[in-house]
Amino acid sequence: MLSDGGLLLMALLCGGDYHDGLPGCGWKTACGLAQYGVSDNLLQEAQVHSLTSSHEALKDYICGWFHHLQEILV
Repeated sequence: MLSDGGLLLMALLCGGDYHDGLPGCGWKTACGLAQYGVSDNLLQEAQVHSLTSSHEALKDYICGWFHHLQEILV
């Protein structure tokens, strides 16, 4: 069973009516990444920074998160 963060990550990576998602990323890859746990950290940080309106800090976090995601995929 996926967490809220996992479901959000799958929606972001696979897309839908609102967005095309990440090209070449299917449900298997998205689900694997969601189960790896990176999505929960992203959701938690987004919630914290949305409450504090710290957009620069969130951008910095996302940059580091993205690099970690790339390491997982390589």
